Amino acid sequence: MCSSDLRTSAMRFKNSPQQIGEIARHLNADAVLEGSVAVSERKIAINLHLLEAFSERLLWSYSCEGDLDEIIALQHQIASELAIKLQTRTANTGNGPALPVKRIDSNAYEACMKGRLFWGRRTETDLEKSIEYFNRAAAIDPMYPEPYLGVADAQIMLGIFGLRKPCEVFPNARLAAEKALQIDRHLSGAHSSLGTILSMYFWEPAAAEERFRRALELNPSSSLAHQWYGSHLNAMGRNEEAVASVLRARSL
Repeated sequence: MCSSDLRTSAMRFKNSPQQIGEIARHLNADAVLEGSVAVSERKIAINLHLLEAFSERLLWSYSCEGDLDEIIALQHQIASELAIKLQTRTANTGNGPALPVKRIDSNAYEACMKGRLFWGRRTETDLEKSIEYFNRAAAIDPMYPEPYLGVADAQIMLGIFGLRKPCEVFPNARLAAEKALQIDRHLSGAHSSLGTILSMYFWEPAAAEERFRRALELNPSSSLAHQWYGSHLNAMGRNEEAVASVLRARSL
């Protein structure tokens, strides 16, 4: 889950004194999932509570623990259990068997998470720092796709903000995004990042469109994919679609 969409709308309520009902109203949510994570040496324990938004009635609770190297599998396990509770369809419904969950080196995961932290700050220094962490994660676990995606996204930002010449960052960003997709072709963020690169620098609008559509097919709730797709649509003169896409990104 180390992705550009990890910093969700709920993050602004971290350590907030507001009550569950108030937070739910801000998020237009019927229920709120809260929890805690404890790490001891190389073990991790997670406790979760699903609360009805306005009554704060406990709907569901769940606890699990494992090795830090198993954190991706734990995330999938939690999502599956919650999906069953909510009686909703998971991303794999109707699309064949679930994809195997790869064991991720915990040091690589931690480095990637730190990379995303600095990436989210958007300054030149922080973007450079994020690339250092992403490269560190890739060196630890070369078959972990998220660090390559992180490098691509950081290079894109350096180009968008005019902090580097486009010719210095976008070709490298394309190589990094393609590397991520070689490892995991179902990685939504890598498709949207590649779409952005193809749209902004290489001017391959048809190929970019295909990537954005695939990204949103894999993850319709990706705010970044909607945002970048909106930029592409704007460049193509499809203004009404562009506005709709950006508004969707903002609502997410």
